[in-house]
Amino acid sequence: MQEIVFLRDLATALIPAAFFAWMMQRLGFSTVVGYLLAGVAIGPFSPIVQLVSDLDHIQILAQVGLVFLM
Repeated sequence: MQEIVFLRDLATALIPAAFFAWMMQRLGFSTVVGYLLAGVAIGPFSPIVQLVSDLDHIQILAQVGLVFLM
């Protein structure tokens, strides 16, 4: 059951990240700016909406994303 929650959190992170990256690329900005905006929008401290169910999963995903970014 824990794997399903992790996959849902992964999809919750990747779908907005892809959308924001695409939008920033269309506007002439770097896709990294879109990834950052998506992180702010879906993060656990976002005032807009709470999409994150488990803070530990998102922290792991953030660390993996940082490794890929480097």
